[in-house]
Amino acid sequence: MFQELTRRDFIKTSSFETLGFIASDCGSDDKSAASGDGSDKPADLVVYGKIFTSEDNKIVEAFAVKDGKYVYVGDKAGAEAFIDKGKTEIIDYTGKGLVMPSCGNGHAHYSLGYSIQAVGTIIDSEDSVEKFLTEVVPAAVEKAKAVGATSIFGFGWNTMEFLKNMPTRQQLDAICSDIPIYFADEEGHKGLTNTLALVNAGIMATDGTVLKKGNDIRGGEIVMGEDGTPTGYLSEQAGTYTRSFLDNEKLYTVEIARKTLDKIQKQLLSEGYTMYLDGWSSYFYNDNLYKAAKQMDSSGDMHFVFGVTYEIESWMDINVALDRALAATKYASTHVKPNWIKLFMDGTVETGTGFVEPPYPDGHQGIVNWTEEEVTEITRAARACW
Repeated sequence: MFQELTRRDFIKTSSFETLGFIASDCGSDDKSAASGDGSDKPADLVVYGKIFTSEDNKIVEAFAVKDGKYVYVGDKAGAEAFIDKGKTEIIDYTGKGLVMPSCGNGHAHYSLGYSIQAVGTIIDSEDSVEKFLTEVVPAAVEKAKAVGATSIFGFGWNTMEFLKNMPTRQQLDAICSDIPIYFADEEGHKGLTNTLALVNAGIMATDGTVLKKGNDIRGGEIVMGEDGTPTGYLSEQAGTYTRSFLDNEKLYTVEIARKTLDKIQKQLLSEGYTMYLDGWSSYFYNDNLYKAAKQMDSSGDMHFVFGVTYEIESWMDINVALDRALAATKYASTHVKPNWIKLFMDGTVETGTGFVEPPYPDGHQGIVNWTEEEVTEITRAARACW
């Protein structure tokens, strides 16, 4: 079974990201309990149905779970010994299909993939800069203006290809200057913007004065042109910072998030997953995915366990961000587990923003978001909050 751990168990580190986690424990060494003598009753959960056990290809009628472990597998009558009325949750799948062991995806971006398709323009990684400027962006602008959009968002341009002739904010301005534009690259680590997006983010003033430049946004780079102004090309946290100033509430609504979750569920169940940890649930800097998930579960339509993560960026006020992450736990429900925060650690090696040792051939090391000491302090603060 999928067992939620306490908040104090929740920091895990990977090479580029730090996030909380849920652990599962499907085994039991207690043979007497498994045999059904009731020594560990009452159970927390009893499930009835046509259950495939994976042991000698058996089909049984029931299983019981206590403290995240199977304590009984067998017939329905035997499971009844583990039930304490009013305390044991009972789920009856009798006549509703096959119940079988499954697995979960410990870190994926299903929500981001489907959400982007719903709110933005998808760019083929094979698209050239010329096609981007003459076809993709104009079509995105036309679509946005037709529906009264207040932000133009896209995703998928090929960084390595575009670096040969990177589009500028002035070129995007020539296509659209009255709606902020943000196009993320295929990795989500870089962004292209028009001038208005930079103005809204406080990077430039309306009169063209430069207010932030270079590495002024922690964990990122505002790429500067020969004229001493931003080119519109943003690396790492300079991009996430700028994107946070889009009209995200209108761009990504609860209704869109709900439709996204329907698609996620269909794909997960078709792949045999019954649980998944979402890699960036606050991508659009609101709680709408959380809200939609709780609504879906409350209506009885959610049939997978959904772990959601609140990402904290290096440019954020840590205390404010932790408060918001903690507040998001109010969306918890039977299937919705908002138990995690996530820290983005650095960039990507391919484009030179990943933090490496030894340095890259030209001597630079990349962009790091947090020191080891800061990660430690954030972890301690998070544990104190929970």
